[in-house]
Amino acid sequence: MTNTPDSNKAVVRDFYDLAFNRRQPAEAVAKHVGNYYRQHDPGAADGREASVEFVSVFTDAYPGLNVEFRRFVAERPRRRAQPSCPRAERPRPGGNGPLPP
Repeated sequence: MTNTPDSNKAVVRDFYDLAFNRRQPAEAVAKHVGNYYRQHDPGAADGREASVEFVSVFTDAYPGLNVEFRRFVAERPRRRAQPSCPRAERPRPGGNGPLPP
């Protein structure tokens, strides 16, 4: 795949859709994550296996959860998404309190 902003956005969208909406986090990580994954959520640990566990706990707790995509940043090697989970009270896996709206 060519490394363009549009192809980078497609990778991020596929990762979130596969991990959260289709409930296949292990497949999403295997397909899209390198050997080291740094988690930017303070309630989750770093690493590929920790990422799979974090998403699994989250999707198991909310079986009706559907991630909607609001914004993507995919310039240079950085890929970021601003997903939205339309739900009023969404406790974080690990018990760090509710997610902000």
